[in-house]
Amino acid sequence: MIKNFKTYTLLIISLCFFACSDDNDVAPLFDSDIDTRVAAQLDSYKKTLVSSEFGWKVAYQPEDNTGIYNIFLKFNEDDTVEIVSDVNNGEGDLPSTFRVGVGHFPELIFENSTVFHDLFLGRDFGLGAEFEFLFDDVTENKVTLKSKTDQGDEKSKISLIKATAEDKEAIKSLQGLDNRIKDGHETSLYFRSIIVKNSADENILTGSFTFDSFSRVATISYLGAGNVIETKEYPIIITKDGFNFITPLEVAGQSIHTFTYDAADNIFVSADGDLNSIITHSITPGLLYFPAVNTFKDDFKFYIYFDNTSANYLQSTSDEFLNLGLASSFNRLDIRFDDAANGGISYFQFRMNDGSQTFVIFTTEIVENERFIFNFQQIVGDPTPINNMLGVLFNPQGFYIEKTNESRFTNNPSYLLTNAANPSFRFSVYGI
Repeated sequence: MIKNFKTYTLLIISLCFFACSDDNDVAPLFDSDIDTRVAAQLDSYKKTLVSSEFGWKVAYQPEDNTGIYNIFLKFNEDDTVEIVSDVNNGEGDLPSTFRVGVGHFPELIFENSTVFHDLFLGRDFGLGAEFEFLFDDVTENKVTLKSKTDQGDEKSKISLIKATAEDKEAIKSLQGLDNRIKDGHETSLYFRSIIVKNSADENILTGSFTFDSFSRVATISYLGAGNVIETKEYPIIITKDGFNFITPLEVAGQSIHTFTYDAADNIFVSADGDLNSIITHSITPGLLYFPAVNTFKDDFKFYIYFDNTSANYLQSTSDEFLNLGLASSFNRLDIRFDDAANGGISYFQFRMNDGSQTFVIFTTEIVENERFIFNFQQIVGDPTPINNMLGVLFNPQGFYIEKTNESRFTNNPSYLLTNAANPSFRFSVYGI
């Protein structure tokens, strides 16, 4: 009890001492005002960015469902920034400026037009890319930035890693290598197959392989357990020798991660695990599975093909189809199903260069998950200019149909129709 009394007495005396102290005796928490401190912090961030002799390298993955883009950045004292990337063969790597500033938080803004802007605008803002970032953590060798626009507490982050003298040229050497992975690269064979064999040279996986070069995502479809079709997406990163899956393909309990390009045979090969894997071009799909054919007629009742004289031309259209269309003297092809305004018929409407129109009535047939077939019925108008095109459209084997990411219009998705008899004839249309 006496011990407690002494403690309480000391506490009261201490409180009285502080209460009687002059306010001028209290040391200020900061040596400067908030504006001065913020300016100093921003200056420190900029000095870190500028101080790296060989710049910074970034493996930029806007979202988990996109691939990785390799980017080199060299920040300069005059607020200019040099950019080298492996995106679109480096065509967007224009001189630009940057700004280290503050909104609600310290931020790094890439001004003017840069590869970050190109990725931000692409696919109707669908990649989730950005050109404005918040500073998260800054050290001499690594600058971590986080999203300025992501909602919630968990924001995506990117890391700027201090570059070496070789990194700029290493990234520059990757420019154009994504072309090797594109469908139809240096071959007239449009389709690609992926085949995985075990050490006994037995096929343990056979499927189809496609690649979207803008999002850098490979899609693999194969026959899984219980004869169920499985379709999975695999974001990639381009390498000097080929590409890597960011998340590996798992087959028979083993991981397939790295593919090397064999230029002599125009194929990609992997020896990961105890497996031999190959991605090769073929005249037929690696897996005959096109579920879009089942709903194509009902997804939209009206589709439009534009040739390359229109700003709405879709790039997956093959040169063979485009050139045949140009030779057939039409610039637009409409496809209408069950047109109520014309008695419920379905027809092609060719819009000719001279302003005339030719109508070709058809019925349809669907081979589930495989092909969509147009059956000729009647022509209204002059068939002479379009006779060769009619041979393509009405081939008895029909078309494979797949939904693509070409359209920049959210409400008007794009579809690619590939001639099953001659896959070199392909054309993309908008759903209207």
